[in-house]
Amino acid sequence: MKKWTLGLMSGTSMDGIDIAVLQTDGIKIFEQGPTLFVPYNEDFKKDLNSILGAKNKTTTIQLIEEHLTHLHYKSIVTFLNQYAISPADIDLIGFHGHTILHQSPKKHPKGRTWQIGNGYMLANLLEIPVVTEFRDNDIKNGGEGAPLVPIFHQALCQNLPKPLAILNIGGIANITYIDDKNLIAFDTGPGNALLDQWMYHHTKEFYDKNGEKTLQGKGHKDWITKWMNHPFFALTPPKSLDRLDFQELPLGLSLEDGLATLAAFTTQCVIEGLKHLPQKPLTLYIAGGGRHNQGLMNNLRLIDPSFRVDPIDVLGFSSDFLEAQAFAYLAKRSIQNLPLTFPTTTGVKEPLTGGILYYPKNAPSQDKKTPV
Repeated sequence: MKKWTLGLMSGTSMDGIDIAVLQTDGIKIFEQGPTLFVPYNEDFKKDLNSILGAKNKTTTIQLIEEHLTHLHYKSIVTFLNQYAISPADIDLIGFHGHTILHQSPKKHPKGRTWQIGNGYMLANLLEIPVVTEFRDNDIKNGGEGAPLVPIFHQALCQNLPKPLAILNIGGIANITYIDDKNLIAFDTGPGNALLDQWMYHHTKEFYDKNGEKTLQGKGHKDWITKWMNHPFFALTPPKSLDRLDFQELPLGLSLEDGLATLAAFTTQCVIEGLKHLPQKPLTLYIAGGGRHNQGLMNNLRLIDPSFRVDPIDVLGFSSDFLEAQAFAYLAKRSIQNLPLTFPTTTGVKEPLTGGILYYPKNAPSQDKKTPV
């Protein structure tokens, strides 16, 4: 019986933990398994938010990291129990952790990325090998360290008509372009992060359900023009963002107009991003939480009538869990020294593997930390 590889994602929206399992050899995807979302409570969200942008490890960060790791452990136990999966049926875990700092090498002398999450601790709690620190090797070799998911997108879309593009709208939005020769990817700009922040600022709710409030508002072009002057948009891909690179909110607008304006800004970022693709896609597939916002989806469908805009759900994928699935896939690639990043996705000089493999301390004849 083939074993499952389990993937975990704690995204920039800071809403909780996504869990998914795949059967994969790191090249092909044989089967997609069950999924589970486990939300963070409000206190832990505040803890995470309090350390965003931190540059040096502190006792507080270490405690939050341990808490984050333990929450992932408990969530995996819940997942395995819910689906009657034995830990022995999991051969490997891909643990992304949570990004608290991301500095693009295009804006900082060397670039830096920092995901909290203790892979060795998780491996020992579960007695299953864990791959983590996926982004570090790319950054060390001059890459952007993001996005990492494109090679997984390519595997998922192997048999689909091309060219196509996948727009993942999480806290940050990123696009993957695939044709018969090219795999291109980059961050386009803010995704849900500012929308969610604006919603919480006004209502103490964490997001605009189905985009109901966004649909009621009117976009204000002056704000969009101001935001589009950000130096990020003058950069050529590959390029990446930190959640804190864009923080200005449209103060003075109503709840609804602010949401509509931010959704229009996310859309304008995508329009600018599409200019960097070699061809128009036949279809732009929308993944991530942003596809639930109907105001945003309406905007995206008006970009260009020459291509379709569909939620990636139409392909039968577990679209809320693509990134969790991706880190299962990337973990399997990592232990085989297969490349995770490429010149056209992160800007590294040549295809590059990455990740650190942690074995449980009682694993026979294995080091606790093995570079791969």
